[in-house]
Amino acid sequence: MSQWFRALYPPVARQCPLLPDTVLPVARGRISQSAELSWEIRGAGVRPERFDVPAALGAATAYLALLQRVAEIRNERLCFTGMRIEPGSVAFKFQVDEPVIARTVAKDAKEYLEGRRLPPRGVTTRVREVHSWVERLPEGYTAHVRVANFESEVARRGQNQMGPRAEWVELRIIVMRVGGKPPKLAAFNEVEGGFTCAISEEQQAQAIARNLYREVDMSAEIVRDIDGKIVDGTLISFHEIDEIEGEAEADAWRAWFSEAGGDWDEVEDIEVELERSRIIS
Repeated sequence: MSQWFRALYPPVARQCPLLPDTVLPVARGRISQSAELSWEIRGAGVRPERFDVPAALGAATAYLALLQRVAEIRNERLCFTGMRIEPGSVAFKFQVDEPVIARTVAKDAKEYLEGRRLPPRGVTTRVREVHSWVERLPEGYTAHVRVANFESEVARRGQNQMGPRAEWVELRIIVMRVGGKPPKLAAFNEVEGGFTCAISEEQQAQAIARNLYREVDMSAEIVRDIDGKIVDGTLISFHEIDEIEGEAEADAWRAWFSEAGGDWDEVEDIEVELERSRIIS
């Protein structure tokens, strides 16, 4: 059993303090229900002696990794330090060190998996992994989680999913290019990467174009896809950053662009080219 745990929990073993031999303990008695998370497979014909073991364990592992990542985003640490199997069922009971935190992040995870909230960067990959594993469960099987009085079915991809959604954001960006008819802004942000926004007024386009290769603070209404990428937007306003080093930084970006970005001068549709870059990367 200890070898099985080593294979199942390598991420947990690196992140949480364990016993000296780094083997996660298996509970031989009963774990307090208030300190455990239940992962259960349900469906017609599901029995302890007959179920898809790799799919069930893979989905459980991916889900626990998702909860830990969501906890990290919240600046919390969540550890799973033991396990038991509910007799007569396909229910894995994981001992959790912080049940209240586990319940909170499980609620967040539910909304991310159902597409009711866009996952922050760093969580999207974990959401995809859970969806991928849950979809490997045989037809008619469903996964359910319960922790600290919270219970939910784990959504499959597309189940309750919402389409692209607009939101208002404030970002510090580097102005990479302004042009076109109607005018568009090609911008870069350290977190969001490259994206484009429409500019509603020609006067505003001329004003922001004077900040080429400089950082500005922008307000915009943007649209993200289900993976959280900005796929459309409209510039609302921007503010120049009045810093002594601003001009030096702009010079550095000009130098970089002259060497690495010269090909953009021949690009007619920046938006298409950015999307092509996302696909390639």
